[in-house]
Amino acid sequence: MRSFLVNWTRIILVVILVGMFGAVYAQNSVGNVLQLWNVRNNLSGSFQQSADINLWVTNPANISPWSADSTYAVGEIRKHTDGFAYYCEYAQVTSGTFSTDNWTKMWEAAKGWDPIGDATTPFQGIYDGGNKTVKNLYINRKATTASGAYFSDGEDNNGLFGLVQPGQSTDAEIKNLGIINPNVSGRRATGSLVGKSLVPSGSRKKVFITRCYAKPDEVGGTATVSGLGATGGLVGANNSDRKQQVPVIQYCWTNVIVSSTHPTHVGINPDDRPNPYNIKYGGIVGCNETGVTFDSYAWGSVSGGDRVGGIAGCTIDGAIIRCYAIGNVT
Repeated sequence: MRSFLVNWTRIILVVILVGMFGAVYAQNSVGNVLQLWNVRNNLSGSFQQSADINLWVTNPANISPWSADSTYAVGEIRKHTDGFAYYCEYAQVTSGTFSTDNWTKMWEAAKGWDPIGDATTPFQGIYDGGNKTVKNLYINRKATTASGAYFSDGEDNNGLFGLVQPGQSTDAEIKNLGIINPNVSGRRATGSLVGKSLVPSGSRKKVFITRCYAKPDEVGGTATVSGLGATGGLVGANNSDRKQQVPVIQYCWTNVIVSSTHPTHVGINPDDRPNPYNIKYGGIVGCNETGVTFDSYAWGSVSGGDRVGGIAGCTIDGAIIRCYAIGNVT
């Protein structure tokens, strides 16, 4: 009888906990390119990476065009005539026609990976890399205008994740993930892992980036990140609009070459008090404004325009604690 009561007590407790926190415990497995892409379909979810993922095909030089004369297996990725990459979800025999019933539309092939989360719909969940890696991430969303104060082309918030914010009642976190051989270029807020981590003014929760790294592979690889302001080897911007709730980068490291896409540009940004657009470059984080970075280190070289640092290019109202950098800073 006692055993029966104990078991029922446990069941009732589990039901109560699931009712209160059920969404926290439900984890989605991420083990291939399609599943990583689909994280954007549940931006407040909890994810566990179960295998290393190679994004080699995000480089437009490595993606082949779809052909009506070919047969495709599940998992193959091809560029269709609309310029987008498509993932083959169901084996397709030679048919001479292209059907979206078999293919999932993904990134614009010429630009590479489309970051998870943006200014309109940020990532607000938990992503646990499980000590796995994402390799050969390619993003080319940089500004190309050669003159003028404002760069009207290009895109902000670039990285594997674009913009990360806490939820209304939960912290957001990305942890235990390695980025290998990133080749990322964007405009403002550009990093290999996260473009921008931001705590909004009304939030009572935080963003944590924990035990993550970015580096080249051991055999002739390269790791580069370039942007036009707020550009870092791991995170572009680590900011808060509410000083009581700061975003945190902790136990992270990088070996990434960080640079400006337009190192001589001196145009003024009227929305930044006013400072140049070409500002804030760091080995870990470009802009650490009202953010905290601790117990982290950087190996790679850093160069850019104004405000360049081995760990961070800017840390107004923020903090850098127990960190070091050994790369060249220009």
